Amino acid sequence: MEDDKRRLLSGLNVRVRILVLCSGNVARSQMLAGFLRQRAPEGVEVYSAGTKPEARLWPPVVEAMREVGVDLSQERPKGIEAVDGLRFDYVISVCDAAKEACPIWPDPETVRLHRSFPDPRSAENGEKAVRAVRDELRKWADELAATLFAASQKPRAPE
Repeated sequence: MEDDKRRLLSGLNVRVRILVLCSGNVARSQMLAGFLRQRAPEGVEVYSAGTKPEARLWPPVVEAMREVGVDLSQERPKGIEAVDGLRFDYVISVCDAAKEACPIWPDPETVRLHRSFPDPRSAENGEKAVRAVRDELRKWADELAATLFAASQKPRAPE
């Protein structure tokens, strides 16, 4: 919670804000946000939220991310209202439900990006599926970082 407050108050030094959305904010959005934070240069803030946040992160997600050096153990699911009032340069949805729940963003200058990833919790072998989804999200995070974080000025949207 203190980190969230600190991030909210640090707006003066922020060049770019990114919000990653999914429905429950317990798996996909948390993983992509974790990867983007790991790759983000100074001045870039990355948040995650859910359109219908659940109570806690799915434990296999925390474990799978720990395996690749991303600590999500202190993260908690948040709703969109947790980021109300912040201006985002990019809003990235990682599931169709989040894209449909937020088809537009209030700020017309916000760039919307979307790529749908399967919910690993609904897979027959969820723990194996979470690693497959994690690896796909990591690849996309690398692509996004190469594009969004490449310039020292405000980044451009990927093509």
